[in-house]
Amino acid sequence: MDVVGLALKNVFDRTNTITSGFKINSEVPIMRYFSVELERM
Repeated sequence: MDVVGLALKNVFDRTNTITSGFKINSEVPIMRYFSVELERM
């Protein structure tokens, strides 16, 4: 859990400098991780 906490803190601290990633276009309410549509930012 320490590793996960440190990783999340690292991402949170860099939120202003992260310029690429994915944005969720659409999702269904059930099992959205398997049927999500993503768009590159």
